[in-house]
Amino acid sequence: MDIQQLIYFTTIARTGTYSAASRQLYISQPALSKSIKKLEFELDTQLFVQVDKKLELTDTGQVLFRKSVPFIEEYHSIMDTMNELSMQKKGYLRLGVPYGLGKIIFDGLIADFSLEYPDIMIDLCGHGSCQVMELLNNGKIDIGACIQPPDISDKFDGIPLMHDRYFLLVNRSHPLASRKCVRYEELKDEQFYMLNNEYTMTQITKQNCQNAGFEPIVKMIVERSDIMGTMIAKSQGVAIIAGGKRRFSNNPDLVTLELEDGLNDFDILLITKKDAYLSYAAKYFLEFCKTRKLH
Repeated sequence: MDIQQLIYFTTIARTGTYSAASRQLYISQPALSKSIKKLEFELDTQLFVQVDKKLELTDTGQVLFRKSVPFIEEYHSIMDTMNELSMQKKGYLRLGVPYGLGKIIFDGLIADFSLEYPDIMIDLCGHGSCQVMELLNNGKIDIGACIQPPDISDKFDGIPLMHDRYFLLVNRSHPLASRKCVRYEELKDEQFYMLNNEYTMTQITKQNCQNAGFEPIVKMIVERSDIMGTMIAKSQGVAIIAGGKRRFSNNPDLVTLELEDGLNDFDILLITKKDAYLSYAAKYFLEFCKTRKLH
């Protein structure tokens, strides 16, 4: 039994299928299956059973999983420390940044960081704030970015980077386009473009609409806020956007309006898992971001 076998085993246990685990591990399913069969032979036990197309742990598999997770974490901690001691300002950084926040501040930050630390490899993924927190809690990323409110869990430490506000995005021909600001109750008959529910922006929009006495009419669910801009530039729908007005300022077909009421102020945070080990690469990025003037 070696560390690689345990990594394969715990990944299968978390994903529930060989196919999902093989994609995450970048290894073929036959090779993955062979490794697990070898591990079961060495331990003289069955680790998984098939239940409704999902793999579930046997009793002995559950024991091995509980023992393996902290062992693997300690192994990675040791390897990171050894690598960092021998390669200062080199390393590997896993970041989770919602797409919209990337467009507001993080794309530029990450590009500038890469120039200053060219030997640090960055693995960047984009998800909503809820998914970023889940990835961080499960140890799949080192640092995440999210919007607050809502308040982050006490499992995380947060570093505020920037304050911003939600705004309304409409087509220039829209009846509201001549206004400077609107109230949520005035939007009850509008058709909304929204992101999916893993994004804080969507949750806050729905909450503000409900507080104004109506359920928003969802015209379309899209993956990114820039797609919202493209759709609104060609139609009469509207969207509540989480900050970064300048993203849309060069489009002559779009107008941004202030929102008079509702929960519209928010902070953009960098979050880390409380008391978790942070690599030098992660520490370098946190310190780099703290020194930047953001607006």
